Amino acid sequence: QALVADVLPEGCHSWSLSPEMVQTLDDKVEFGRMARELNLPVPDSRRICSPADAHAFNNELHAKGETRRYVFKNLNYDSMHRLDLFTMPCEREKLQAYIDKVVAAECGISVEQPWLVQAFVNGPEYSSSALVKDGQVLAFTDNEASISCFNYKHAAHPQIRGWVETLCKAHNISGIICIDFMVEDGTALAIECKDRKSVV
Repeated sequence: QALVADVLPEGCHSWSLSPEMVQTLDDKVEFGRMARELNLPVPDSRRICSPADAHAFNNELHAKGETRRYVFKNLNYDSMHRLDLFTMPCEREKLQAYIDKVVAAECGISVEQPWLVQAFVNGPEYSSSALVKDGQVLAFTDNEASISCFNYKHAAHPQIRGWVETLCKAHNISGIICIDFMVEDGTALAIECKDRKSVV
């Protein structure tokens, strides 16, 4: 939709974000970087572009004695492995076996097919949706996530709207933006951004 917004017939208006903003927000690592620059809470994350990167990060966690788990997942939509919930730190052999599995399924891990390690967050999940014009939120809703796409009840979480408003204002965003959050120890952390209408 973002790519065809400029060729719509006269009188038609697209509420899609710009193609450049769509690409940036859809990248979980870039989205996290944008948030951190504004001091908005997000889980620690890192792009993984090779099996060597994955092993180096796993070794780094072991060396630091890290107790928080990090989820290892494909940055692209991956119907085969999206529910694996593989985590680090782990034994080297276990990591290598998982890498062999995803590589055999032609799911990366490379510069062209990057993966992500993201700090595991434990808590309730929320979805949010905002209609934004020139950085100003015109309409907003948030709800506790449900496995059913028909169960929406406005939550009005005190931190989530402020998080979304700060991002949109800083980048003068116009369009529809949907951001998923998890609330851990009272702090709403943005997990990912869906640059399309995904909640009501």
